[in-house]
Amino acid sequence: MSKDLEATKPQLSVGIVKVFAAALIAAGMAALAYMFYFSLYVGRRISTEPDAWGQFGDYFGGVMNPIIALAALGLLAVGVRIQNDTLREAKKQLNLQRVELEQTRAVLSKQSEQLQVQAEAAQREVFEATFFRLMEALRRLTESFEATSRSRGIGAMFEWAVQLRDHAHGQLRSRQMAPDGAASVLASWYPTHRPKLSSYFALVLMTLEFIERNNRSDAIFYTDILRATFSPGELFLLFHYGVGERGNQRFKALAEKYGLLEAFDPEDFDLPGERRLWYSARQVSRDYTAKLATPSAAEEE
Repeated sequence: MSKDLEATKPQLSVGIVKVFAAALIAAGMAALAYMFYFSLYVGRRISTEPDAWGQFGDYFGGVMNPIIALAALGLLAVGVRIQNDTLREAKKQLNLQRVELEQTRAVLSKQSEQLQVQAEAAQREVFEATFFRLMEALRRLTESFEATSRSRGIGAMFEWAVQLRDHAHGQLRSRQMAPDGAASVLASWYPTHRPKLSSYFALVLMTLEFIERNNRSDAIFYTDILRATFSPGELFLLFHYGVGERGNQRFKALAEKYGLLEAFDPEDFDLPGERRLWYSARQVSRDYTAKLATPSAAEEE
């Protein structure tokens, strides 16, 4: 409550005292005038007759009734004025409170947006730290591969891809080859290379699953980073890892969704170009808008 509202209480009390004091003074003056008139001008003493006192009562009531009515009207006017002042001040205070609430709401909304941006930035930092650790593990695993003393790392992957292509009398080169047939060729070739390639395939699938389960709007950005690290030999092996009923269907689904193998060209390995159709087109649009909307840019807006 403001100082003005607090001041109305003593103002009302003073007003009531003044009105009643004026009424008492008027009543006293009326009584004295009556007594002076009869004692000085008329020369009569105070009567002991009840009728005379009744007449005095009528006189006094007739004089006091208008005075009391005017006093009541004055009190009513003072009360109405004070009430109007009180209501006006209360309205002013409510308006001030409403403005303060709106300002508080705006500040809280801004703080909420900043906290959300900070939370998203922290989540992205954790995500990227894990993602690039997986990428580093994949790179180190690839570098550890050795097909021969001269074929290491991605060179070993390329040599293994050529071996797979030429396995089983080069059946993969046939234009009549179907996905299930290619899966059978891979199944007959794979056991001798399982100790090394099983970890590689599992790590690639783990990275894809990690991106998928985080449900990020910029997931395509990170799958593109992953795709850019694959050499032609790796693309060849991964391509055949997911085809056919015997292939890894989860890997194939994620590879199709993010276009992981869209850079693979079968003709580079002397295979029919139609093999690209074994994987459907990418299902996620390549839009880096979400990635480019950094927290600093959001705060500037």
